[in-house]
Amino acid sequence: MSDFYKPSMFNHYTEDYDNNDLILFNSYLGMNYLLRVSNNKKDKITRFFSQPIILKEDIMDDPDLRYLADLGYFVDSSVNEKHLREVLLNKLKADGTLRLVIHTSKSCNFRCKYCYLYFNNQGETDLNISKDTQEGIINFVKKNINNYKSVHVDWFGGEPLLDIKAIEYISEKLISICARAGKPYEAVITTNGYLLSNNNINILLKSKIKHIAITIDGLKEQHDSLRTLKNGGRTFDKIIENLEYIRDNVKTRTLSISLRSNLTIKSLEHIEDYYRFYNDLFGDDKRFCLFIRPVKNMGGEKIDQINNLLFENNTMDFGVVFDRLGKIIDKMKFDANFVDISVGGMRCFSNNFNRFTIGVDGLISKCDESNDEIGIGHLTSKGEMIIDNNKHVEWLYSARCSDKCDDCFYSCCCFMDPCPKARITRDTESCPAAINEIDSLLKFCAKSYEVQRI
Repeated sequence: MSDFYKPSMFNHYTEDYDNNDLILFNSYLGMNYLLRVSNNKKDKITRFFSQPIILKEDIMDDPDLRYLADLGYFVDSSVNEKHLREVLLNKLKADGTLRLVIHTSKSCNFRCKYCYLYFNNQGETDLNISKDTQEGIINFVKKNINNYKSVHVDWFGGEPLLDIKAIEYISEKLISICARAGKPYEAVITTNGYLLSNNNINILLKSKIKHIAITIDGLKEQHDSLRTLKNGGRTFDKIIENLEYIRDNVKTRTLSISLRSNLTIKSLEHIEDYYRFYNDLFGDDKRFCLFIRPVKNMGGEKIDQINNLLFENNTMDFGVVFDRLGKIIDKMKFDANFVDISVGGMRCFSNNFNRFTIGVDGLISKCDESNDEIGIGHLTSKGEMIIDNNKHVEWLYSARCSDKCDDCFYSCCCFMDPCPKARITRDTESCPAAINEIDSLLKFCAKSYEVQRI
């Protein structure tokens, strides 16, 4: 240990003009250590944050600076924080949990205007998870359960509820295997919410689903213009009806539900009404949270219909949405958005050693998606993963966006890892974080929760 401190390389601060104070953030510590700095202390904190080297006695003599050093905003000058970051990433990548993303169907009952997937005219049953794949998943877990500390399943699609029987069958088997081995089991599901009937909810609860992620794009008019049934029918009212049933009749407190809205420029016309609507409906139920993201051009022909409404094709930054919502935030929180400022929150999980996506026909990939272009192997009905190691390695190693990323304050949230799929399939790399939105997101978080003030 030396006689000097230095400001952590992961420090960042932004000014909250509404409250005339600073918001302090450190990506190695994450959002739980977000702090407010009162107006009369701002100059002192920013002055010390700008000094490359500081005498320890100067830090120890000031209660505020000493407190920041105890948290990790100041570190010993001998510490190599880039090494600490690398160790942290390795811990996250090899956490000992088997993580399976299971596609139960390649089909979907919706035809969303921004969807990049192509749906043909095959019958629904032809696109559901095969019996061989179901048995392969069960047999794989049975053979390998003792190699893992726990099992986490993410039900995905298409629309996963199109084959609720497969979810019920596989879940029952995996829960039993884990119980016999004394290993924890949990599951989540991503669904459009249209098929969340009373019966299906009961099946999901029995299947140990702890979280449901549902996409419902804003208010009724906006949603029904973007997310229609295959026949063009509207979907908003049915989803809301299903959510109200859960609110009023499902009493378990272990379930959480995030309502994702993919927003376009047009959404700004009613962003405050959007928030008040969901706050009135679900704000008193702490199991519900909101999640907002801009609609992105992910490819496909349908996106051309709304290209002029995308934030990425306009000069307006999505941070303006956080700024406006921060002025009216009430009971309903945006917990899923604040994952972006948690440690590793913006990291792509495809480079976890123990994470695999299983397609309906047994195709193994690392991305949430399942298609031949990104496949790395195949799962047999006997539970054997036949994997091309060369392809697998391409997903496991962490690429770096640029030299600039290595010194970025945000790098413990994203770990500088651009989308592996884009790198592998298109040989393109870009910053995995919407870094220009971070200041607005930090202020939004500080207005949503009680943040300690120094």
